[in-house]
Amino acid sequence: MKWNTKEKKQARTLYELAKQRDYERLMTNVKKRVPKQPEDVWQLQKYLNEQTKEFNRVYQFRYGYILETFAYLARKGILKKEELESLGEEKSRYINDLLRILTVDDTIQTYQIKVLLEGTKPTVYRTIEIPENTTFFDLHMAIQIAFDWYNAHLHEFRKENLLISDPEFYDDVMYEFEDEKLVDENKIQISEILQSPKDKIKYLYDFGDSWELNITLEKITDAKDGVEYPRCIRGKRCAPPEDVGGIWGFEEFKEVMADPHHEEYESYKEWYGGDFNPDFIDFEDINEQLQAYCEQRDKA
Repeated sequence: MKWNTKEKKQARTLYELAKQRDYERLMTNVKKRVPKQPEDVWQLQKYLNEQTKEFNRVYQFRYGYILETFAYLARKGILKKEELESLGEEKSRYINDLLRILTVDDTIQTYQIKVLLEGTKPTVYRTIEIPENTTFFDLHMAIQIAFDWYNAHLHEFRKENLLISDPEFYDDVMYEFEDEKLVDENKIQISEILQSPKDKIKYLYDFGDSWELNITLEKITDAKDGVEYPRCIRGKRCAPPEDVGGIWGFEEFKEVMADPHHEEYESYKEWYGGDFNPDFIDFEDINEQLQAYCEQRDKA
């Protein structure tokens, strides 16, 4: 979306206005939380830490997604719709469309699911919060993003005799199991299978490397106001790179990359594209990619 000089100036003015109002809101809330007991000090610190993360997430001025930011701020009541109309008809209409989408999603519950990669030592997992009306294809894409994979191979979900995937993967040669029911992953939502905490389903990715992941529904909660879903909230350890050779290949890869003196270290490093930190997870990048995927999907 193109911006003229006048619109850019007004966008900056609205951005600074929102930030000032949000700071004033924060100061008011801090005054209400003046510690009265020793333990209140830690609660205040926790609140300030959460607010710091929120401010750092929201207040980044870039024209590429400032309209999404304005929609979020309008939903929180920090900016008024009539103020946003000063950006012009095209941009205010875009913001109003976003607000309608956000309002519809208010009643959607959130599923907290744990995605555990089988066979790795130590454990590799991600915990994702995702709307209940998410399709299994979108869950597949969320897992791909959370594990830093590239959707470069076949995949499927399995539970007992139910197979959930893209039907085009399974022609007459590949799919010939009469006791299994094949369901289109774009036409079934996770809430139809994962209905109660502790419900499980398996996710298989890359039939060559044979990654097997256990998906467990941990809990169902109401969506939190102002939170963008899906999001990755927890996890442990860097996931295996694509095409590393399965579990055994990953174990060998980690061993070599941990020893700069290993005879294969330089070739592995070149193949991987740099150093490998087995404990590193970039949650901020994961969540930015999740939102970018959702935005692209919704515009399609």
